[in-house]
Amino acid sequence: MTENPHTSRSPGCANSRGFSFYQEEPCGWETYRTRVRQNYTTMMNWLPLALFTALCLAGYNFFIKLAAEHLPPAVGAVVLQLVAAGLGAAWLVRLKLQGQPLAVSGKGLGLAALAGLSVGLAEILTFVVFKRGVPASVGTPVIVGGSVLLAAVLGLVVLREALTPGQAGGLLLIVAGITLLARGH
Repeated sequence: MTENPHTSRSPGCANSRGFSFYQEEPCGWETYRTRVRQNYTTMMNWLPLALFTALCLAGYNFFIKLAAEHLPPAVGAVVLQLVAAGLGAAWLVRLKLQGQPLAVSGKGLGLAALAGLSVGLAEILTFVVFKRGVPASVGTPVIVGGSVLLAAVLGLVVLREALTPGQAGGLLLIVAGITLLARGH
């Protein structure tokens, strides 16, 4: 008797496209639908916030472009950082007043300081780039796309994260987009 590969509990159980979900679970349509629902639920837990963050980063780059026409880069970067620090401090005070525990570690503080150093340099350099007359429609995608690409490479190399073929294809499209944008200007 031949075992149905879509309902088997054997290792290597695959859906109709050949992708294995889990070694110990059945692979029928019901399992597939359950996995899709779980992935959708997980994605909806972070995707709206990520899209709002993207909107905030768009405002960040847009307003840096506008400010770069009216301020020296160092002044713009300091004002930006002071406003960001004030916003962060207000959030921290709010959390403290709500009685939320704020566990802090030396490693966490050091990594946050490195992130601050990185974003501070990125802010200054973004002001400099836009001060040189690069259009926001070119400079922003090159800067943001480049940061996405480099962050993904760091995730792969340093954190040993994995990419699916589709995600790797997305990174290649970012490289193509950055190349086309940079060549056109």
